[in-house]
Amino acid sequence: MLIVVPTLDRMMGITAMNRAYQLAGLENVRAVVAVDENRNGWTRNVNRYLPTNQTTSLPKHPTTSQLDDVCILNDDCDVRIGWLATLWDELEQRKDCWFAGPSGPCRTPPQNTGHPNDERAPMVVSHCAGFCLVIKREAISALGPLDETFRHYGSDVDYQWRAAKDFGKKTLWVPSVWVNHGLHAPHEPWYTMDNFTFWKRWSNSWTGA
Repeated sequence: MLIVVPTLDRMMGITAMNRAYQLAGLENVRAVVAVDENRNGWTRNVNRYLPTNQTTSLPKHPTTSQLDDVCILNDDCDVRIGWLATLWDELEQRKDCWFAGPSGPCRTPPQNTGHPNDERAPMVVSHCAGFCLVIKREAISALGPLDETFRHYGSDVDYQWRAAKDFGKKTLWVPSVWVNHGLHAPHEPWYTMDNFTFWKRWSNSWTGA
């Protein structure tokens, strides 16, 4: 499993990466800080570290030469002990799912209804927010990189909806895992632009439900 921490602030990213790695509770975990030094945007930055054999606009990092399962974790996330092990264990039990996400502050329902002591069983949802998203290697192999048409927003949901539409694979929400992170105001103008692109693509076709 490879934990990818996208960040604009190297030291903040390193702090988040170290805590995530130490509390993962899972063997054979590697972690990398993905510093967006050229301000290319969240999507292109993450793509640099998705270990696919497909061509993307940026070169691959040498630590991602093999095909791994991946967890994207934003640099402002605060995790609890065993967070990744629980997400992965639940995801592994669902062969119909390629993705898993925790509860946490976000704009994505019903994921945003979770709380730190949530005991609800995992459930299939249309998508989970990309602030913390576990992705099986099968998804990366089948889908390739995230769509860089989206600069900061929407590429995570588009990725999950394409998996469901094209391969019948779903997303698992695990309420018992709580990952806290800062819910910031949308970054404009990219939020509006990316959302326009997203709904133009999906509103007249498949709904992700």
